[in-house]
Amino acid sequence: MSLEEMRENAREIAKKLGVSQDQAFDLVERLYRHYERIRNEIQGKKMKDILNVIAMELAMIHASFWEVDELRRIYGKEILTIREVLRKMGRLNG
Repeated sequence: MSLEEMRENAREIAKKLGVSQDQAFDLVERLYRHYERIRNEIQGKKMKDILNVIAMELAMIHASFWEVDELRRIYGKEILTIREVLRKMGRLNG
């Protein structure tokens, strides 16, 4: 799929989801860059090597999700601490 085809799909998705086309285009362009990088990396390789590239990409995605979840957990605790301090100071009701 070409970048222009991906952008056209992004326009339709942006309308359905109610997000800006700029946000959708940004996502599509990042996706396309990664797609092209992986495609170029596996071009001309044997199946075993292609599977290794795919496995590494999946492992990096998994590690990234873990990192995001860990950061969410850490910041969530910090937000709760800040809320408790504000509550004790009388600046936060509830």
